[in-house]
Amino acid sequence: MKKRNKKKVYPKRDVYQEITNTLIASLEAGTVPWHQPWTVCGDRGLPRSGATGKPYSGINSLLTMYAPYESPWWLTFKQCKELGGNVKGQKGTMITKWIVYEDTPEDKIAGKPDRTKRPILRHFVVFNLEQCNLPDKALAWFAKRLDKLAPAIPEEFVGVDTFTSAAKVSGDYLERENINLSHKGDEAYYAPLEDRIVLPNRNQFDSSESYYAVLFHEEVHSTGHSSRLNRGNDTRSRNGSDELQVYSREELVAEMGSSFICGMLGIANDKIDTNRDAYIAGWLKKLKDDKKAVILASSAAAKASDCILNTSPCEGDIDFESGDAAEGDTNG
Repeated sequence: MKKRNKKKVYPKRDVYQEITNTLIASLEAGTVPWHQPWTVCGDRGLPRSGATGKPYSGINSLLTMYAPYESPWWLTFKQCKELGGNVKGQKGTMITKWIVYEDTPEDKIAGKPDRTKRPILRHFVVFNLEQCNLPDKALAWFAKRLDKLAPAIPEEFVGVDTFTSAAKVSGDYLERENINLSHKGDEAYYAPLEDRIVLPNRNQFDSSESYYAVLFHEEVHSTGHSSRLNRGNDTRSRNGSDELQVYSREELVAEMGSSFICGMLGIANDKIDTNRDAYIAGWLKKLKDDKKAVILASSAAAKASDCILNTSPCEGDIDFESGDAAEGDTNG
């Protein structure tokens, strides 16, 4: 009797840990991943999906920004093959996507576990256009497509001073969401129960870059209010055993969100740390202690920055804060 070959079982990948390790390596090398100076609004070099043409956001922008390629375009193996190319001998870059599953009537009849509105983190491998051996016709098409899409800059910002644009974005957000901003004292903070932001006076900051980086940091915190993206900032108990972890994640949301906004507005954000070594050491410890922090925070930061830039509404979203929703299959 012929022996049946056993199906090879591959170990389940820990996507959270793999991505966290990538950013930990960057921090250990002295580079803050979310402070990279992608500072020109609508920069042609922003990493983009070859399928949609849209720039990547959140963790995917960080993962692709660090790859050593000049082309902004990224394709899956299948997309490359469909264009008549190949990626022979090349190593791809992992990106992620949240998939929200809805139970089908068949699932409910079969008595399968309820997964309605349960987000699952999936991962995919993409290759930069420079890694793809493509026909000249395909390369010319991508070049023409980029000319059409970039610069992706809102018309009202064209020809306007960087800090004038920043003031407009900030002021419009505060007015739209009815948030009070006051300048007094020596501390910068967002008070969630009063839904207000307090900053030191403008002349107390080293530079305009520092002022707006801090202002947008606090505004990102304010997007977590229950009336907006609802990250629990004004409703969460302050006495829980996981409070330190939740606080660290929220701080990372604000750091990343501020950096994303500064990058989109053309504000340099790579020199705003007054104590860089301590800053890096602090984030190294937090990421090593919480492997889910960077993925959950980057997703929330992208939504928060879109909310402040008014490219999407500040409406409640699925709560990724606890991380429980992301425990599903990660073998995309």
